[in-house]
Amino acid sequence: MRLYLAAPPQLLREAGKWGLPPAHMAYRIAGGVFMRDASFDAVGGMMALRVTGEAAPELARDVLRECRVRSFSGFLLESADGTPLSPFAQRLGAEIPVRYGGGGRNYGAFISTEIFRGSFAEAVRGAAGDAPFRAAADLSVGFRLYAPPCPDGRCTRLSRAKAAKLLACAGRSYFSEKLCVNYAALFSGGKPRFLLFDTPASVAAKIRALRAAGTESAVLLYSENTPDTLRAALAAAGK
Repeated sequence: MRLYLAAPPQLLREAGKWGLPPAHMAYRIAGGVFMRDASFDAVGGMMALRVTGEAAPELARDVLRECRVRSFSGFLLESADGTPLSPFAQRLGAEIPVRYGGGGRNYGAFISTEIFRGSFAEAVRGAAGDAPFRAAADLSVGFRLYAPPCPDGRCTRLSRAKAAKLLACAGRSYFSEKLCVNYAALFSGGKPRFLLFDTPASVAAKIRALRAAGTESAVLLYSENTPDTLRAALAAAGK
C-alpha cells in the first residue's frame, strides 16, 4: 500500500524525514481565487487542495498548470464547508464523489476511515466499490467525541490535550475490532458520550483492513500523528 503524508510548508522538512511522498497542504481556493502559500517551494508528491465555497471549473486550468510545474502526481481535494466539488473535479478528470486522484485520469473512490458504527471492513469495501485498486483512504487519527445514538455521525473534534483529560476521567478504554478504533464511555457536560481515538495498534488494524479490501493508498495528516502511529502505519503498509 502506498502512503502519503499530508503536511503544510512549515512542517514539510520535518515530515520528509519519514521518507513518504508528501501531500502538500499549501493550496486553497477561496472567494473564487486559487492560492498557494507564499513560503511553499517544492516539487513532487501530490497537491492537497482545500476549497471554500464554489470553485469555478475554469480554475482547473490554473490547478493543472501548477501540477505540471511542480511535477505533482495527483490531487487531494477537500471541501472546507461541504460545498459540492463535482463540476470542478470533473474538469480535473475526476469522477464524483471522488476526492483523490492518483495521477492523470486514474481516479478512484475516496474512503473516510472515521467509522463510528457497524463494521470498518464492510464500510471500506462499500466505499471502494468495484475498483478497490483505485481507492484511497483518508487515514485520520484524531479524537472524536460522539453523543449517542448519533444517527448522523456528527461529532466534536478534540485536541490531544482535551482528549487526554477526558480519558483520565473515564479511567478505562477499549478496542473495537469491528471499528478498528479505541473508545471510552464517559460523561461530558453531564451527558453520556463516546470518545473514539487511535493508537498504533488501531492504525495498524485499519491499514490491514484497507489492504485486505484492495485499497491502493492512504493519506495521513502529519500533525495528527505521533512517531509511534507513523511507525505502525509504515509497518502495516509493508514499508
